[in-house]
Amino acid sequence: MRWLKYFRLPPFATAVVISGVSLVASAGWMLLDAGFNRRVVDVLRRRLADGDALTSILLTSPRMACFTVLAALAAASALLVIYLAFFGQARGRSWRKRLGAVALVVLWFALFASRDWLGEAGFHLRVRRALTGLRQDAAVLTTNWPQAEETLPFSGRCFPLPDAPDVLCRFWRPGMVIRSPYTLSVATYGFIYRAPGGTLRFEVIAEDWASIVEYRPDGSQPASFDQLYGEGGVLKHRLKRSRQLAPEWFLVDYDKSWR
Repeated sequence: MRWLKYFRLPPFATAVVISGVSLVASAGWMLLDAGFNRRVVDVLRRRLADGDALTSILLTSPRMACFTVLAALAAASALLVIYLAFFGQARGRSWRKRLGAVALVVLWFALFASRDWLGEAGFHLRVRRALTGLRQDAAVLTTNWPQAEETLPFSGRCFPLPDAPDVLCRFWRPGMVIRSPYTLSVATYGFIYRAPGGTLRFEVIAEDWASIVEYRPDGSQPASFDQLYGEGGVLKHRLKRSRQLAPEWFLVDYDKSWR
């Protein structure tokens, strides 16, 4: 094929830059989109299994299109870097380039290995961004705990459970769940718990992550607790880990089990 003689591979430096940009973009997406790790790949695999054409998926889902383009660009540029460093023209090969190619591959493997950590870090970032709104809710709840359906400034509509008056159930509303790399809000549906000492616990849930944001105005520290439901129903919360977000505010993870 005569057109091949006009085809030229890009220089090694260009391939490295493209792969590096793809690497940074991938890390940024994992950080900004807490559902990136499993949702994108799972949804793409499911739709392909259902018989949807790839072109149809890409045209109807900008998120899928961005993921596919980024994955193709990352794979192609990384393979090109390896080829140029190890199998390209002799005068273009050097130990410096080979070491650079190996380092780039190591960075890609490191990114893959840390994808869960990046996703969780992105979720925690959203929780910190939501702290201002949760403070508004706490100001209302500490002075006037709802006895019937009510609308909170940040969390929206909620109502107390009939068999657990110290537990508020929040209504789900669109935009509260992290479903897009362009959405930087935190999921805030779930429950709000009231405890002795003025402590308030806000459940925050997003895809694969779920934590509790605790407001502790009495200066206490997070600890294990049992939540009563109705007659004899007890949901045990055993402290797993906690971190302080601000004075009197903590992000806490619990292991839960019914007794």
